[in-house]
Amino acid sequence: MLASAELESFVENRCESIAQTGIDRLEHNQATSSGRALMIWHTTRRTNSELMIHENDAHLSRHLSRDALTAYRQMVKSSHGMDAKDFLKLAYPIGLRETSVPISLTASLQTLSDRRNPASHNHVNRAKSMREPKLERELIDQILLDLQTVDEALEKAVLEYPLVTT
Repeated sequence: MLASAELESFVENRCESIAQTGIDRLEHNQATSSGRALMIWHTTRRTNSELMIHENDAHLSRHLSRDALTAYRQMVKSSHGMDAKDFLKLAYPIGLRETSVPISLTASLQTLSDRRNPASHNHVNRAKSMREPKLERELIDQILLDLQTVDEALEKAVLEYPLVTT
């Protein structure tokens, strides 16, 4: 359970950092896919905003950038747990592409969540419901390895526009 909590904290903090840097770069007219993605995420959630479909729309709507960052941070804070769906909910708005997410990462996050939930949400003997630390360590190691790949993709998203898909 502690590993799951630390993992959740790490992912949330890293995503917030990418969002902050993306918005900072956008405000300084620097290339950033993450800043643009966050602006699009924010304006599509608002019913009274036009969609950002043109090349310069994100720059022309910079006055909304802090609102976008605030909305994203609120969404991150409202997140509880870290399964595959939660991870993607945090990563896609800041420019992560589906092709940059290893399938093993989402599967491992879901497995970790499925294992953690009974121990954290039920009044049972947690020692009996949790797996052996060695088995959990192997799962966490796989998640950390996959997160390195994702982190590299997020770094590209924060520094580049347009993103070249492979």
